[in-house]
Amino acid sequence: MIRRTMAMALWLAGACAYGQETLLFFLGDNKKYGYINLKNEVVIPPHFDNTSGFHNGYAAVAVDGKYGFIDTTGKIVIPPQFDFAWRFDEGMAPFRSGKLWGYIDTAGKVVVEPRFEAAERFSEGLAAVKRNGLYGYIDKTGKLIIPHQYEKAAPFSGGATQVHHRGKHVWIAADGRVIRVLD
Repeated sequence: MIRRTMAMALWLAGACAYGQETLLFFLGDNKKYGYINLKNEVVIPPHFDNTSGFHNGYAAVAVDGKYGFIDTTGKIVIPPQFDFAWRFDEGMAPFRSGKLWGYIDTAGKVVVEPRFEAAERFSEGLAAVKRNGLYGYIDKTGKLIIPHQYEKAAPFSGGATQVHHRGKHVWIAADGRVIRVLD
């Protein structure tokens, strides 16, 4: 059961409906990742060390230990240069350089310099970032909007998110206002 659940999670993570074609990553005989379509036809040959799967038209891929991004044709659009990179949301992708995380835009320009212990995806204009062991939220310029005070943090949805503050589950609004303490 666990194996089947993990396989399904990997499949969902690798699927990308972009335009009319869905692309799924696969591990080739050469132990490299590539992409197939729903007819099991190779669309992008397997030559990447790792991949995040496609999201918003881009996939983070690793080549020789560094991450960059490709488009749905397999063209490298942001050269591999990061120690790790994740998906684009709202035009921004978190990347790691050394031990610190920052954000780039879809042109590959560093918008928020690496200075965080962890960096989550952008949602509703904000992203959870970790400093000194606690999460806060920044905007797309890197300005701290909600101070670092949470042990755990999640993306915003519908103007709210759930965080853990001093061991309690708490709903907060995008301005940092507490909506309700759950326990």
